[in-house]
Amino acid sequence: MISIIVLTHNRLESLKRCIKSIRENTVVPYEIVVVDNASSDGTKEWLIEQEEVEYTLSGPSEKSKFKAILNPTNEGVIARNKGFAVSSGEIIAQIDDDVTVHKNWDIIALHEFEDEKVGMCGVQGGLIRTWMDYEVFQSNNGYVDFLTGFFMCFRNVGLVFDEKLGAFWEEDSDLSFQFKYNGYKLRTIPMVCTHVSLRNTPINWDLHNGNRQYVKNKWADKLEKLRLGGN
Repeated sequence: MISIIVLTHNRLESLKRCIKSIRENTVVPYEIVVVDNASSDGTKEWLIEQEEVEYTLSGPSEKSKFKAILNPTNEGVIARNKGFAVSSGEIIAQIDDDVTVHKNWDIIALHEFEDEKVGMCGVQGGLIRTWMDYEVFQSNNGYVDFLTGFFMCFRNVGLVFDEKLGAFWEEDSDLSFQFKYNGYKLRTIPMVCTHVSLRNTPINWDLHNGNRQYVKNKWADKLEKLRLGGN
């Protein structure tokens, strides 16, 4: 089974489109876990309704599951850890609420994990030529040093976002390094979704720069084990 984690905050209509696309285009057994960061636009009420509905998959007698985690405050992206903690799938898919997935997205993503060496895959990733000097690209179907952005899948092996990073920035690259440090490889896959960025929080550049420096320092003495260069 695949656990699909969607984080949201005050983007109900976008969330509805995201969930609708998941329900229409996912064929393997799955569960949806939505983590709501204290929305005030009706999201909470809608999520409570969804928990009471069963959706039948295309497979014989398989049911999807729906869970909602309702945070009293906006905890930022680190709140996804609460979704990871209740995930029962062997694979976790982190999908932003402004994403709609395409047909066969799950088949394409899960195919990567047939290789036991692959720990993560996603549609956007890149290589690091010089430590923390990123070269980002999308959908090149190759091994990368980090994955980032709005759609990532990874093995449910207990690795989560470093909560010292706070509300947002660099949590995805740090998680990538955790998987590489533990011996896994990362791959990009074809563009299996559509992303329409709907940022509704201001960019905090002090936090961005602080997190980048934190990650740089955290892994600086472990580069050999990170096997940079797409290895």
